Amino acid sequence: MSERHTVQRRLGHDRQHRSGSHRPPAWWQRCGLLLLVLLVTAVRGDGHADGPDPGAASAQFVTIVLGAAGGLQEANLTAYLLAPIGERQFIALDAGTVLSGLQAATKMGSFADIQVPPASSLTQEGWILRQHIKAYVLSHAHLDHISGLILNAPDDSPKPILGLDATLDTPARR
Repeated sequence: MSERHTVQRRLGHDRQHRSGSHRPPAWWQRCGLLLLVLLVTAVRGDGHADGPDPGAASAQFVTIVLGAAGGLQEANLTAYLLAPIGERQFIALDAGTVLSGLQAATKMGSFADIQVPPASSLTQEGWILRQHIKAYVLSHAHLDHISGLILNAPDDSPKPILGLDATLDTPARR
């Protein structure tokens, strides 16, 4: 992985892997991935919040599917964006497909409210990649879950990459 995408936080074991690494709070280590699973179950997958249902708990988060397959479909590998309703600062849950997923989501209108400043040379997808995706959370290190992270690293901005120790160590060993 690129130096720009250094692993900043790890969930899991308390052993230090690199001198000077920053450890997340203990509650995050114990609950981080469980919390994400619970959050994902409380969202809709098209980037838009459902209207209130009187008999059900309302969604608190919006998820945008960037990719939901695997295998030979390079433009549809596992990647989701998650943000609280009303916010446009996302965390990426896996990163199999990033740029092509952002392009597809833009065509579907998922980012109609995000404007690129006129002085920027970035496309809307590039702007979202650099300014609106604030972190990556990796479930495991299979290429269909991390390839977009690797491919877009030269054009992405520095941001935390979160995951279990075994997940974050696997790409470094290959």
